[in-house]
Amino acid sequence: MSTRHWMPIAEETLSPFDIQRVNPVFTVVIDSSTFYAALGTIDAIMHTLMNLQLKTRKVALMDVIFLNGPSSSGKSSIARALQNCLDDNYLHLGIDAFIAMMPAKANTLNESDKPAEGFYWRTTTLNQQSVHRISFGPYGKAVNEAYRTTVRHLVDAGMKVIVDDVLDGAEEMAIWQSVLAGKHCLYVGVTCSAETLIQREQQRGDRYPGSALEQASRVHCGIEYDLFINTDECSPQTCAQRIQAFIASHPHPQ
Repeated sequence: MSTRHWMPIAEETLSPFDIQRVNPVFTVVIDSSTFYAALGTIDAIMHTLMNLQLKTRKVALMDVIFLNGPSSSGKSSIARALQNCLDDNYLHLGIDAFIAMMPAKANTLNESDKPAEGFYWRTTTLNQQSVHRISFGPYGKAVNEAYRTTVRHLVDAGMKVIVDDVLDGAEEMAIWQSVLAGKHCLYVGVTCSAETLIQREQQRGDRYPGSALEQASRVHCGIEYDLFINTDECSPQTCAQRIQAFIASHPHPQ
């Protein structure tokens, strides 16, 4: 059986809907104005379809949304809001989840200045005031490293992850970026005023007084973010919407 083709021919003198059969080719005869109008319509349709496809890709591109800020700055609340508003499903993972899996004997988090194999608090000074800083022994260091590589394994397995962390400035951020190399990540700095940190820390009741301020003094040092959010200015839902809008307007190339 011969293949039949449809071939437009611009011919001003013929009717727009005249059809002639030229065996084995079907020839559609249209005038030039109809022909170019049809091309314009097709181009508009293709442009619309490409825009729709791009919008769909934008919200699905981010493998990791990394929230970095001091304790009580609002990271966990933003993470939960993001899980609700994003089209994709995101796991929310922070170091607290790993600390909860550790044996109680490994950590001394209910008292200060008692070194442990895992995590413990030590007293330090900030602006001539006594504050507490989280520290770790060899087991705590290993758990922290496992936390990072676990995030990488989850992403490699096709999961999308919201990381909720308190970094020790640019040096620790460089470690994370090395672990997540090759993945699409959005790095978000989360902050709020000292007054808000103190108030939230007191309301929580599960943090040593002054630990949030100590973290705030170093957590953002030397780090460049894709987006910076102040939780004094907006609710967790509004912060999540800002992050969602940023992702939609700043897609990573495929």
